[in-house]
Amino acid sequence: MNWNRRRLLAGLATGTTAGVAGCGYAPGGGDVRGEASLLTGIGGPGGSNRFDVAGNWVAAARSGQQWVGEFGDRSFDTATTVRISDRDGNEIGEFVHLEPSRDLALGERLYLLDEANRLVATDPIYDGEDGEDSEDGEANEVGDNTDGIEAAWRVELDEPDAPIAARDGTAYVPDGNRLLAVREGTVVWERDVAEPVETLRVGDGIVLASTESAALALDADGETIWEFDIDGPATFATTGEQTAEGMTVVRARGRLFDDQDDLAVVDTLNGEVHWSTSVRGGSARPAIADGGVHVVTHGTVTAYDLEDGVRRWESGDVGATAPIVAGPAGVYSLGDNCEAIGADADGRRWSHTLDRRNCAVVDGWIDGETVAFLLEAGGIVWFQRVDEEPGLLF
Repeated sequence: MNWNRRRLLAGLATGTTAGVAGCGYAPGGGDVRGEASLLTGIGGPGGSNRFDVAGNWVAAARSGQQWVGEFGDRSFDTATTVRISDRDGNEIGEFVHLEPSRDLALGERLYLLDEANRLVATDPIYDGEDGEDSEDGEANEVGDNTDGIEAAWRVELDEPDAPIAARDGTAYVPDGNRLLAVREGTVVWERDVAEPVETLRVGDGIVLASTESAALALDADGETIWEFDIDGPATFATTGEQTAEGMTVVRARGRLFDDQDDLAVVDTLNGEVHWSTSVRGGSARPAIADGGVHVVTHGTVTAYDLEDGVRRWESGDVGATAPIVAGPAGVYSLGDNCEAIGADADGRRWSHTLDRRNCAVVDGWIDGETVAFLLEAGGIVWFQRVDEEPGLLF
């Protein structure tokens, strides 16, 4: 990688923006503020893309037939190439595994679950500040340049399957009717479940998992904190940095507990139910922002107060699609039809249709005055969230 060139390009882009703003230009809600490609140069016939987002890092993987190797030593193999970037789209490093993969998870290491039933872990990953060579050529104390990330260990499992997750040096892998915790190539605990795990989310000292009939929270040792009967798999959203000290929002495809409610807010530490209600319309993960829980159902976004469940507002049918991103000024979505929208209690604030064929969204987040969407095709696009005030004329 040429870090100096990247910094130069970033500087040119900033200068252009400043120049335009100095002429009185102010971005409006829905304006495209930037785009980045995470998988440029990786391809071949067939294959699939997979992603994970952790902290400031994004892992984008291309699995399938592709050219691999360096310089003249290139061959056509079934492989997985993973690019790790920051949330601005700047590349941190790359890892190539000569097997197709089922899933990946990003923690302090990258973890791949390949089709040969192996969990593969890389060496720890360092970003430009903590592990890259500095501008004067001297290595920082954590490590050297990580352009070529190397495998550290691998372990063969019995019946592993997606989704996998990772946190604090531990990977969590569904394996038949078990959930495994794997650290440094060793299974440190396993938990029996009635059915295969379908959704999995981990935080600091907490593991949230769902099967077709149960939603459960486990501690770092695999012990049950709480468990609820459900109908259909559930998704989870957590307050703060996904720690055990907070609240967890659970949304089931069918029902929760023994009644007809399918959305609940529970105390993460003990499972105490603060409130529950019925929203229907699927199990897309709720979005938490500004003290509210936001859910999308049939194009309509509804916001509930996180503390007591009182409905704050409802947008009406604005064409919102999951996953939604919530912020202090409203919610945002980008549909498969490539229409991005911003909406709040008054309905649509803006819409913008991209000139693309595929806009399936993997994830999204608030990025300052913009909202970013990570696309299944392998890129990030940023939209202005709200109208800016015009700059001063010089």
